[in-house]
Formats: sequence, C-alpha cells, structure tokens
Amino acid sequence: MRAFMNIAKRVVDEAGKIFFRGFIEAKKVDIYESQKVNLAQNVIYSVNEYIEKFLQEKFPEHLIISEYSENKNNEIDIEAIFQAENCWLISPMDSQINFIHHNQNVAIGLSFLSYGVPVLTVVYNPISRDMYSAIRGNGAIFNDVRLRFNKLSQNAINMSVISTIIAKNSRLKTTSNLLLSSEMLTEFADIRASGSPLLDCGLTARGEYDGFFASDLSICQLAAISLISKEAGLITTDYLGMQNIFIEKNIIIAGDKTHTKILEIIRKFYGAKIENKILTEKEKYTELAEQAKISEEARIKSLQTELELEQRKKDAEISKKEKQIDKEKTQKSINKKPKRDNKKADFSKFKKKGFSDKQSKKYADKKGKKVEFSSKSFNRHFDRKNTKRDK
Repeated sequence: MRAFMNIAKRVVDEAGKIFFRGFIEAKKVDIYESQKVNLAQNVIYSVNEYIEKFLQEKFPEHLIISEYSENKNNEIDIEAIFQAENCWLISPMDSQINFIHHNQNVAIGLSFLSYGVPVLTVVYNPISRDMYSAIRGNGAIFNDVRLRFNKLSQNAINMSVISTIIAKNSRLKTTSNLLLSSEMLTEFADIRASGSPLLDCGLTARGEYDGFFASDLSICQLAAISLISKEAGLITTDYLGMQNIFIEKNIIIAGDKTHTKILEIIRKFYGAKIENKILTEKEKYTELAEQAKISEEARIKSLQTELELEQRKKDAEISKKEKQIDKEKTQKSINKKPKRDNKKADFSKFKKKGFSDKQSKKYADKKGKKVEFSSKSFNRHFDRKNTKRDK
C-alpha cells in the first residue's frame, strides 16, 4: 500500500501544478464572473484528465470515478464502488466557489477504496502546498507530522469551535441548514465555514476546530474526510450516528463529547423525519454491504483455491525432484561397485621380462583395470627380483 501512496502523492503533486497555474491566471486577469466560471471549469477538466490518464496507465484494470464524471441523475454509482475491488475517487477541485473568488482554501482530493472501504487518501492544497494523507490502520499525516486527536485537550462544549458547509444546492433546504447552525450556536462558542470540506476536516484533525458537520457532500469528499478523521482518532458517523455516510451523504467528525452534542442537536432538530429516513436507507446500505461481503468471500475462496493449486504443483515438483535425487543416488551406488572386464588383460610384455604368469597378471590386471608401468619403474622392479634370486 505504500507504493500506492507514493503514486497518489506524485500524481496529486503534478496535478497541483496545473491547478496553481490556473489559480494565478484567474487572479491576474480582471474578467467577468461567467469567464471565471469557465476558467474554473477548464482547470477542473485539466486536473481531472491528468489524474485519470495517469492512473489508467498505472492501473488499467482499476475503476476510476471522478466527482465531475457523474451520471445523468447527478449521482455517482455507489453499487459499482461497493462491488469494485480496486477503485479510485477523484475530487479535482474543492471548492469551485473559493477558486473563483481567489480564496486559497482550495484542495485536490484522491482516495483509493476496496469494496467500498477507504484504504488510502491524499488531500493537497496546491496554493499553500500543505498535504494531508492517511492509510487505513497506519494513521493520518499532515505534511511530515503525525495527526492524533488528544482527548485530554478537548475544550468545554461552550468554548468549542466547530465548522460546517452551508450550500445552496443542498438537498436539505438552505433555511434548514441555517436554522440548524443557529441551534448549534446556542451550545457552542462559534461556527466557521471555510467553503472546503476537505480542508475543514484537516483542520479538525489538527485540533484547530473541535468538530465538523456537513450534508450533501460527494462520495469523493466523504471517502477522504472519513479516512483522515478516523485515522486521526476522531469519531466519524453520519447524522444518524451510524456508518452510512456514503448513503446519507452527510458526516459528523469530532471528539467524543463534541460529537455526542452535535448528534444530539441534529436529532432534536430533525426529529421524526430523520429517524424515518434511516429505515429505507439502512435497508439499501445493508443490501450493498451484504453484496460486498459476498463478493469478498468469493474472492477469498478463489484465492484459497489458487493457493491450494499452487501448493499441489509445488508438492508435485518436490516429489519429482526427490525421486530424481533417489534415482541418482541409486545409480551412483551401482557405479561404485567394480566391474570386471570380460577381456583378458594383456600381460605378455611382463612375461617377456621374466615375470611368471601369476606376477604378470597381478601387475597387469589389478581389479579389472589395465595397469601400465613406465619402463623405468618396471626395470627397477625387475632388477630387484633378479638380485634376490641370485643371492
């Protein structure tokens, strides 16, 4: 997974250069609002295209979904995300309004999911060059500093500062969002809104905010926010206090005390409406989760089958090698036994020198092998024998 993280950081850093050039260009030129929107759209398209092409070259089999590549109903296919083993979610610009107004609270988000579970994420601000990253089970990091929520440093509720996003295009009415924020102000010290959910999440993980809540977010944003907040040690749920953030498209992240208070205010504000909503959404989420579980079990089973086949092949190869080794050992032991030549040894030259038949045979045919003596050694031996006879 570290390799995936290095690739994600590299592609986001390169895409950030395209983003930064567009930001500077929009700041230098005095253009009309409509032209600024077009410029922002061009930057979004360029950043999105660069990241998509890069990932497709590196991972041609992976599913790649962008925040701006939604279907006709303006919704990302959640089922495809839950069923995909390897899925990348891209948020090329967060937020567009801040970009148009030259606000530096902008970011690029990139997340990797497996069967609907966020595994790694990178959030990068191309203007300030700040980067948040997280790997599931390995914690969250801001630049090179480890992020970890400290329960002991929690502020009192009446001294806590929380952040939120209030957008006109929210599914819940804007007036409802404003009324909810006013309810929060009765309990908390202040509410901030930077306009960028990804950066607000990072600031909450760093402890600059005590909590964050927002609704009507995209899955690309939710995947990044949920992983960074969880790895930083913050409690992360939807408005119902559950983990259905992809279905509900809303999120609460905070320490335990602040989270409990935010959840209490939201439930009190929406009342029976929000409680009834969970019945239909929970069924949908449960069904998708069950499908993901079944596909995961099938994948594990297929892997086990593959491993068993590989093990069988290895065992067959080992047994084949062992048999070959045994055969070679048997052959070597057979070869060690001396084989006597059927041909009679030629000891006539010894006979001519005065050796008897027995002596000639002894020197000429030792263990079935023909022995050849040098003339010097032969003559020395022959002279010694003759000297003994003379005596």
